[in-house]
Parts: sequence; structure tokens; C-alpha cells
Amino acid sequence: MKQVVSKALFNYWDSLRGGRSTPERKDIDPAAIRNLLCDTFILEVEPRRNYPIRVIGARINALFLRELKGTDFISIVDRADRDDLRAVLESVLDDPAPAVLGVSAGPYGRQPLELEMLLLPLRHLGRTHARILGSLTPAARPSWYGLIPVDCLNLTSLRIIRSASPAQDEDAYFGHISLHDAGHTLTDVPLRRRHLSIYSGGLERSRLSSE
Repeated sequence: MKQVVSKALFNYWDSLRGGRSTPERKDIDPAAIRNLLCDTFILEVEPRRNYPIRVIGARINALFLRELKGTDFISIVDRADRDDLRAVLESVLDDPAPAVLGVSAGPYGRQPLELEMLLLPLRHLGRTHARILGSLTPAARPSWYGLIPVDCLNLTSLRIIRSASPAQDEDAYFGHISLHDAGHTLTDVPLRRRHLSIYSGGLERSRLSSE
């Protein structure tokens, strides 16, 4: 994780879960993360695996210049990346394991903006596969931010968080792939999608190839 918001939100989530794999939605205290709220969101997980946005930060709305609450989260990424995002969300819920994604976005004719997306699983009323807490943070805020809307997000990379603490061993903590380039590595994630083949390797790092 590179962004301060991502690191702070992950550390808060990690502190809430204690010995559990996932904290409860009711454990989240907005006052405790008030400095992060503009860059955070909460997704509901519907039975058909739709992901409506239930809570959304003002700076994320400003990126699109519209209110995103109630929108299906899958719809805000490029159509070519939607199967990949759905697979990542399912992996976050099924494992459960947090994920960090590289994202790019930009209005037509402008230099794309690089962003970091964090996805963290939550229980709700004791149920797993219920909520996802996340953040979306730009590496910088160009002059057009909040003035010209972006149409969608493009996924560029993925990291799945696997071990106990990034401070102990950051290389062991993250498995990494590029979503568009072959030859990168990933810790064991059960994905098989349109242009990705990810081969399970247990604790060993897996290989990604282009179809």
C-alpha cells in the first residue's frame, strides 16, 4: 500500500477484527476514521452478487461529479474490467482476504490519474459475504479533479493481502499481479477470467499468463 488513507484504513480494520478473520459492520465508528471518510465507501453484497454502494465519500463523488450512492460498484469500472473486478470482490469475500488495486482514470484528452483502491471484507449481523469497506485515493489531485468528470475506472494491478503484518515482511505480506501484463506473480487467488489465467500454488506464488 502506498497511500496514507489506505494504510490508515487497513490498520483500523485490522485492529477491529482482533482474532477474527473479519470485523462486524457495526464495529466501524465513523468518528474514529473521520479524516478518511471523504475517500472511503461501503458496499452491500446482494444475493446475486451485485454490489450497491451504501456509503460513499465526497472526494470519490467529486471524481465522477455525481452522487454514487445506490450505484452498482461494478458499473463504475470500464466494461472490459468488470469481470476482473467481480472476481476480485468474490475473492475478498470468499477467502476472506483484503485486496489493494491499482486504478487509473481520466477525462478524455487528459493525462490519466493513478489511484489506489483498498477492499476490506466485513460481516453484518454475523453474516459473512455481507459488506465490503473500501477506499479510493488518488496519488495526486490534478487541476481538473472535481471540475471534469471521469467516465469510469480502469484496473491496472492487484495485490492480495495474505500474512499477519506488513511491518514484519512486506514481500510476504503482499502477492502482486498486473491485470494486463503477463509474467507477474500472485499469491493463491481462485480466479479464472476472460483474459487472466491464475494458477493456484498454495503458499507459493502463482503465475499469471495471458490468454
